[in-house]
Amino acid sequence: MGSKNLKTKVLFICKHNSARSQMAEGLLNSIYGEYFEAYSAGTDPDILNPCAVKVMADRGYRYIPEPIQKPEGI
Repeated sequence: MGSKNLKTKVLFICKHNSARSQMAEGLLNSIYGEYFEAYSAGTDPDILNPCAVKVMADRGYRYIPEPIQKPEGI
């Protein structure tokens, strides 16, 4: 069990966790999921922006948004 099997954990935080941080999480997990384990949160969580899901889908990324949460919940 060497350290090469461990993924680097990354937390993206923005105000509402409704678009930017969710998209960053999805992109990092989609592109570099072999090396990273990304999460996202918002300091003042709000509802998910449906445009974020559409943009990801339009660019070919399978994006399943995580529930909106605060950093303390991670």
